[in-house]
Amino acid sequence: MKRLTLLLVLLLAAPAQAGTIKASWDPKFGDSYSFDATPGQRNAIAIERVRTGFRLTDSAGAPTGDCVAESAAAVLCSIPADLYVQAGDGDDTLVDRDGVIDDAHGGPGDDRLEVTAGARLTGDDGDDTLIGSPHKDRIEDGAGRRDRRPTGPRRLRACPAQRPLRHPAAG
Repeated sequence: MKRLTLLLVLLLAAPAQAGTIKASWDPKFGDSYSFDATPGQRNAIAIERVRTGFRLTDSAGAPTGDCVAESAAAVLCSIPADLYVQAGDGDDTLVDRDGVIDDAHGGPGDDRLEVTAGARLTGDDGDDTLIGSPHKDRIEDGAGRRDRRPTGPRRLRACPAQRPLRHPAAG
């Protein structure tokens, strides 16, 4: 009985894990990372460049995997590379401050995805807010009502499911 109690205490005391981050290399595309959020988490993800790569911070806890833990909520990824994000279920927030993200999926839930450089944003199920950049973004529908707003000079309008939109200023 004491072993079971000790095991339960250790499991409950373990830090939260936001998800998993993996590094990969492709001969056509080069280095990249992918972040997959843990199911059942409400993620508030912030991405920013640092001198040697990028930092991923998540209120749900630091991801495990191929980057170095910086704190209980952040990891440092040492290779400057594109990042692919799968935010998972829940009402998630994702802000890319420095153009690290190449592709982001909100997953089920009412999500807010915001980028500052050209990226592909997919809302998936839920009522999502997708905020693009003044660059060539690709913004795609999922199920649910969508509010798409680029930070550039014009607004994008809602369209039928799975029809890609381009930022009007990008041409």
